[in-house]
Amino acid sequence: GKGGLLLALVQPVVVQISKPAKHLSSMNIKLKPLHEQVVVITGASSGIGLVTARMAAKKGASVVLAARNEPALQQAAHELSQSGATAI
Repeated sequence: GKGGLLLALVQPVVVQISKPAKHLSSMNIKLKPLHEQVVVITGASSGIGLVTARMAAKKGASVVLAARNEPALQQAAHELSQSGATAI
């Protein structure tokens, strides 16, 4: 695609874990703050993928956007960049 945008044939997936798996409960996992992370978002040109991209960018994450609709993907990347986010 143009402008270094990534294209993928996938849809966004949201996973919610209410309780860590038994084998993970003894692990000491420390995540970096969101503003120190790079988040890859599929389906980022519309719907929940676009909303997720906007929310992650607003919290300071760098976002890598992937979607099938290249013009809409470029628009999303432009929108996020205009708001001061790092988005490709």
